[in-house]
Amino acid sequence: MHIKEIHIDGFKSYATRTVLNGFDKSFNAITGLNGSGKSNILDAICFVLGISNLGQVRVNNLQELIYKQGQADVTKASVSVVFDNSDKDTSPVGYEDQSTITVYRQIMIGGKNKYMINGRNAQLSRVQNLFHSVQLNVNNPHFLIMQGRITKVLNMKPIEILGMIEEAAGTRMFEVKKGQAQKTIQKKDQKLEEIAKLLSEEIEPKLEKLNADKTKYMKYNEILNEYQNMERYCIAFEYYTAECQLKNLKNEEDSLRKKISELESKHNEFQKKESETQKKIENLKKQRQSDMKDEVKELENKVAKLNKELIHKKSELEHKKEEYEREKAQLDSLQKQIMDEENNKLELEKKCHNAVVRSEELKQKIQDLTNKIDNMKRQKEAVSAGVAVNISDGNGKTITEQVLECKQTITSLKSSLKQSEMRLSHLKTTLNEKKIQLSKQSAEETSLKQQLEEIEKVVNTQAKQLEQLNFNESKYIETEKQIEMLEADIVDRTNKINQKKMSLEQIFLDYNKENVSGNVMGVVANLFRIKDKQNTCALEVAAGPRLGQLVVDTEKTGKEVIEKGNISRRVTVIPLNNITYGKRFENQELLKQVHNNNASLALDLINYESKVENAMKYCFGSTLVATDMETAKKVAFDKTIYARTVTIDGDVFDPSGTLTGGSRHFNPETSILSKLEALKLIEDERDSIIKKVEGLKSQLNKKLKDKYYALKNELRLKKHEQSLAQKRVEQSSYFQTKKQVEEMEQEIVKINENMKQFNIDIQNKQKELVDLEKQQELFSKASDEEAVKKQKLEMIDKNIEKAKKELQTAKTELKEADSDKLSLQLQQMSEDIKEMKTQYESKRTEIESNLEKTFTKLQKDVDNASEAYESESTNLKACRLEFSKSDEEISKLNELKDKYAKNASDILLEVKSVEHTLSNSGKNSGKLATLLNALKSENKWIKNEKENFNKPDTEFHFDKNNQSLQECKQRLSKLKEECDSLSKSINKKAMAMHEKAVEEYNDLVKKREIVQHDRHKIENVIEDLDDKKKKAIEETWKKVNTDFGSIFSTLLNGTTAKLEPPSDAVNGALDGLEVRVAFNGVWKESLTELSGGQRSLLALSLILALLRFKPAPVYILDEIDAALDPSHTQNIGRMLKTHFTNSQFIVVSLKEGMFQNANVLYKTKFVNGSSLVERVVDHRSAVDSDSGSSSNNVNPNSSSTTTSSRRTAASASSNARTNSASVTATTSSQQPAQLVSRRGSKRKSANEDESEEEEE
Repeated sequence: MHIKEIHIDGFKSYATRTVLNGFDKSFNAITGLNGSGKSNILDAICFVLGISNLGQVRVNNLQELIYKQGQADVTKASVSVVFDNSDKDTSPVGYEDQSTITVYRQIMIGGKNKYMINGRNAQLSRVQNLFHSVQLNVNNPHFLIMQGRITKVLNMKPIEILGMIEEAAGTRMFEVKKGQAQKTIQKKDQKLEEIAKLLSEEIEPKLEKLNADKTKYMKYNEILNEYQNMERYCIAFEYYTAECQLKNLKNEEDSLRKKISELESKHNEFQKKESETQKKIENLKKQRQSDMKDEVKELENKVAKLNKELIHKKSELEHKKEEYEREKAQLDSLQKQIMDEENNKLELEKKCHNAVVRSEELKQKIQDLTNKIDNMKRQKEAVSAGVAVNISDGNGKTITEQVLECKQTITSLKSSLKQSEMRLSHLKTTLNEKKIQLSKQSAEETSLKQQLEEIEKVVNTQAKQLEQLNFNESKYIETEKQIEMLEADIVDRTNKINQKKMSLEQIFLDYNKENVSGNVMGVVANLFRIKDKQNTCALEVAAGPRLGQLVVDTEKTGKEVIEKGNISRRVTVIPLNNITYGKRFENQELLKQVHNNNASLALDLINYESKVENAMKYCFGSTLVATDMETAKKVAFDKTIYARTVTIDGDVFDPSGTLTGGSRHFNPETSILSKLEALKLIEDERDSIIKKVEGLKSQLNKKLKDKYYALKNELRLKKHEQSLAQKRVEQSSYFQTKKQVEEMEQEIVKINENMKQFNIDIQNKQKELVDLEKQQELFSKASDEEAVKKQKLEMIDKNIEKAKKELQTAKTELKEADSDKLSLQLQQMSEDIKEMKTQYESKRTEIESNLEKTFTKLQKDVDNASEAYESESTNLKACRLEFSKSDEEISKLNELKDKYAKNASDILLEVKSVEHTLSNSGKNSGKLATLLNALKSENKWIKNEKENFNKPDTEFHFDKNNQSLQECKQRLSKLKEECDSLSKSINKKAMAMHEKAVEEYNDLVKKREIVQHDRHKIENVIEDLDDKKKKAIEETWKKVNTDFGSIFSTLLNGTTAKLEPPSDAVNGALDGLEVRVAFNGVWKESLTELSGGQRSLLALSLILALLRFKPAPVYILDEIDAALDPSHTQNIGRMLKTHFTNSQFIVVSLKEGMFQNANVLYKTKFVNGSSLVERVVDHRSAVDSDSGSSSNNVNPNSSSTTTSSRRTAASASSNARTNSASVTATTSSQQPAQLVSRRGSKRKSANEDESEEEEE
């Protein structure tokens, strides 16, 4: 298979349709000037082959392949390549029956991409498979040798050269397939994991659940059968029991009627006795009040007066106590002032002592200077008088001594100056060296400083940001601690609430709120608050079991709660829209007349919301609450009121005749309402704390806190980084050197100053020495006594003047010391402290004498007033006791009256009770009769089985089972609950679903085994192919090695080359291969000894040797001879013709030595912004005569001729159809092109026509 024709339209520099036909099946060459478009022909071939690495065709995206990127009205680029497929041995797989194969590719602006094979649309994978089957893999091209690849080969590592051998052997494809197989194994493993996960997480749990459902379903059937049998038994038992009870009730009613008649007569007798006793009591009370009233009133007034006086005395005592505390605080303050003044005094004493010592020193100095001046004055007088005196400086030194001392000083100063000069010289030399060293290190210093400055900028920025956040960390932490304490308190109260709720389960009800659409108010006990706690017991008894009933808005909501709410206990529901209640007692005036404000309606004793008013009326109705049993009895049985009454102790009086009570003792710890009230108080406290916590949390800005700490942490890290950077700077060689330089410069400055001072001192001393020597000389000559005398006097005057100045300075310092002033201040401070102490003692004495005495007197007055009050209170109590003794007779009469009243009441209650019992008996009889009739009508089988009830050896032998009717009903209820519970949870399709799940499980297990088998099979195939790969590489290596040496020796006489494993290879050629070369039988140790041209020939030989192993039908060489001289270029051309006789070569070259060996030559030009191609048949003569000419030439050995260079597209197309010996040339209008065909016949096949139509 080889290329016959190439059609290019709008591709890169080919603006119009250009056809290159007449390709030689062996050797074709393309030449032309740089930039004329010769390499674009190779790019067009790669484009059709499906290249994906656009860098190899020198573009970044597909749109750049279109002529001028679509900006010259060319919106698409297309290339079609026609292959000659007449040689069936080299045909692509699946195309053996095709004589030609046309592959077409088109791209359009916008990214649309299109492939066609023989005029039919095709996918990229199909095009790649076509070319891969004939070793034309453009994305890993061993058939394509582009510019620069030759030099890359020689730079390859051994393992990379081995990769080229693998590519030539075809095992690289195996590696790709092996990778795909390994990915398949991974997918298989993933599939196995999915199957295992599906089995463990879905199928097996599903099977377990279905097994449980199956078990539940079977259990449900068993319980349902038992329930049906038990229901029949309970109905029979209930019928038999009701029939027996009805017979007994009929007998009881007759005896109850007789008892009522006897009790009514006794009641009338006791009421009469009670009335007579009440009259006697009233007469005695009137007599007692007139006797004792005045005495008790007098004592009460006296006690009240004494109490008022006692309160006044106590108030006065409290005021004195407060005054005493104030005075004592002032005294303590004064004592503190005294201590502070004493401390100040100690400091002043210390200052004063120091001033006195300094004053003594100055006084002594003044005395010494005065004596010195007097002494020098006497010397002056002696000199004036002509007496011989040895003049001194006032310190006792002679001129000779002064001269000697001055010389020694000058010598010492000059020595110090010399040392300083030597040190200065040394420092300057060292300083210059250090400065040179510092300049060399400046780059390091600049880098470190920049780093430090950048870090400092960041630190300053972050510090400002942190400050701008305005976040108070300590306050935030304090608030968090406060919240933690409050939340702990909330948890504690919540635990208490939960504990109390556990003890109040009967008034709390949990239900599924999602399944209830209406409004549920709550349990009755939670819907009201008691006004006065003393009524708690009465209200709890009044409401009774209704406290635990549930209040809802409508009966529909109540039904939803019962059916869908999943409640855990039985509950009675109160629908507000449909509840009925007894009429409330409204006549309050009548009620007051009867009970004298000692009874109230229960509804008036509670607070509740208006929306639950109907529920409260239903629970409490017209029930009254009385303070005592007497009031309760009167109210309950009063004919005008006749209402149920409860005492505050919990005793109940019912107008129907019943009385409940006698053993109730109210205990808040067991009372439901008391517990609930306590619970509500705790909940209120908790809610208050929660609000407080929410308020505190609202003050916390968590985002600001997080931002603050994040920024703070960043700042800390940056500061640490800053310190490290600062240390790096300080420890750097530049910084150390700079520090040394600065120290040296400071020392130099100091030395210069010292030297300057030394010079000044030397000059002064030299002047002084000259003066002294002059004086000494004058004194020694004694020739001019007057001059000497004068000199001496001047010297003495000078010394006197100097001493006077020192004296004046000492006097000034003494004056400034001024110890006397400090002594005065110290004396004044001592007097102030003494006065303050006197004031303190006076104040303390006053407090102890006056206030304490007053305090004691007032305390005594309070005690006396208290004793008087206690005494009179005792007298009042005694009088009241005596007054109460007069009530004993009245009390006895009251007890007798109460006894009569109680007997009457007891009898009345007994009558009511008997009447109530009789009424209940009648009601019960009616109910039992109704029940019997209902049971008969609902259960027709009773009529037939009635005779067998409670008979031995039947299923209805009730006595044999030893179970009561209630126990039987409880068992029936339990069975019903179990049935109802199971019916909600059972799955009636469990059996069928279980079988289906088992089938799924078995199917997945089978699939898992298949996947595992496939995986093992793939692994075995990979192992087998690995062995074959090794053998193939060995064979390829040997064959390539032979061709490598042969080709290289052809290109370069006297040489040979080979590939061999590296010296350190363990697995031979599988560890890599490296190139060795020999000249005249001597093997080179390294390729670096070769010239550039020799290295290029060596690399080219290796590439061509690889190509010979498994030849591709087409080879493309792009300027591979660029680095070679002409002789080597000719050798390459000859070698290609001799060694590659069965492959087609398309070579791009600029060298004549290469394309002279080609059978067909194409020359490219660039005219008017577009590339043109000219086919030259007899190119050897054309090159020899004029390589740049485009005139018509005729090859006598060929039937082909060249066409005019300016032929239009129309005439070119017409000639292609009419003249069999002419050249096919297709261009756009006004665009020149020359195309020469090697054959004289028209070469457009039917497939090409179809491809062109599709393109248009």
